[in-house]
Amino acid sequence: MNEQMLSVWRALMDAGTQCLSHEEYKAAEGYFAQSVGTARQMEVPEILAFTLRLLATTQVKLGKLEIAETGFHEALAICETIANAKGMAEAWAGMASIFLGRGLFQEAASAYERSIEVYPVTSPPLRLGMLYSDLGQAYASLEEWEKALRAYDQARQLCHIHGYLKGKGELEVLIGEIFYRQGKKKEAETWLKKACQDFALLQDLPTLANALQYLALIHYDQDELELAREAERRAVVLWIKFGMKSEASESCYFLSKIEQNLGDKEAQQYLELSIALYIREDLGLAMRYQSLAGLALTALDLPKADEYFTEALRLFELVQEDEKAGEVCETLAFLADVDGRRKEALAYYFQAVEYLKGYPIQVLDALQSLAACHEKYRDHRRALETYWKALRVAREHGLESEGIELAIQHISKLWRKKAK
Repeated sequence: MNEQMLSVWRALMDAGTQCLSHEEYKAAEGYFAQSVGTARQMEVPEILAFTLRLLATTQVKLGKLEIAETGFHEALAICETIANAKGMAEAWAGMASIFLGRGLFQEAASAYERSIEVYPVTSPPLRLGMLYSDLGQAYASLEEWEKALRAYDQARQLCHIHGYLKGKGELEVLIGEIFYRQGKKKEAETWLKKACQDFALLQDLPTLANALQYLALIHYDQDELELAREAERRAVVLWIKFGMKSEASESCYFLSKIEQNLGDKEAQQYLELSIALYIREDLGLAMRYQSLAGLALTALDLPKADEYFTEALRLFELVQEDEKAGEVCETLAFLADVDGRRKEALAYYFQAVEYLKGYPIQVLDALQSLAACHEKYRDHRRALETYWKALRVAREHGLESEGIELAIQHISKLWRKKAK
């Protein structure tokens, strides 16, 4: 073997592997492509097959599935020729990743089965565990639950036997998810608790927080609100401890919903904390302000409700969520009307109608609210005009219109009486 050429190949592979570990896939592809050229000149089948697999793996990450498939096929053919069972197993696993990328889950499962079938007993058992885990995910995508559970359990046993506690816990989460997706919530709860115990033993606190959040959701779905609150509170503490603001914000948001269901006043505090921890101005932040405004409205703190709804409206407008913006405008109009701010109330109702014009049912409600506001302030002409607009919308979209027709008759009488 040409030692100088081997040295060049190693340098290229090291550089490519480094880029791959940092998810710099384009750069990795360049290094591995050069490595393949060098490997072909060296004429060592094992080296060429290994290099082809790494290049193809990188190309899968880049979405270049056709060219990657060619590489895996060539690697597989080489390994079959030289009876390299480990190489064959990895090539089949690579083919499975191609099928996954195309959404062909049955073909992916079959490829993983072939990979496991040829995997040599002398090769690293934890890699075999990963193959079983990947097989389980393929079957889970097909909703073939029993096959998915068997594959996950095989992977879990390998992790247990070989002392890989984190992998064991992660697989217990996946098994719990399978039961949850089948509606078997108690079984899901059992497996999530096992995972939490494993992550606690490892002191892997971020992963423990994630499992606790999943466990809280399962308790919540079973109306076990006290248990859900306990699990979610623990998750919040862990996220905050590790400075993971985004995750902590999500947990606080969910915790505020749990507290609301329990009738606890801490719901507002957790919602405020969720907002304080939120790091973007997007739909998620807008929804949080809308929820906070709803709590203020329930508590009859109308100035705060107005303040929070106004901020929610700004954010819904920012992310162009017209339907949500229209809904908030209606509420702000109601608050302004209650407070005697007639011009603001009418302005918000007009805004609501404009935002909701693409949503027939919602715009119909907004038009009727606007008409009622005109009627309240004895502007019968505008009230009648608005009810007629509402009637046209109702008839165009086959919606209930009897109430609108009665309102038109009523306002018409008032207007005629006023004219006399």
